[in-house]
Amino acid sequence: MLFTGERLRDLSVVVAGNDKKYDQTCGHFKGPAGDAPVIHLKCPKNTCGRYVKLQVATSPKTYLHVCEVEVYGY
Repeated sequence: MLFTGERLRDLSVVVAGNDKKYDQTCGHFKGPAGDAPVIHLKCPKNTCGRYVKLQVATSPKTYLHVCEVEVYGY
């Protein structure tokens, strides 16, 4: 049995504005995720942007499979 959540480690979430410069770190998930995880990351107060990037930093051969991403603004 393959638990793909075990591969999810070192996930960074960064935010960019209209200039597409990803310079605002929103959060980091150290992992591992386990089976069928729901991960909540809360950005620091006053984080503002238009684009969100999910990035796995462990290895260039690590694949990120995303089913759904929800982004909320307050």
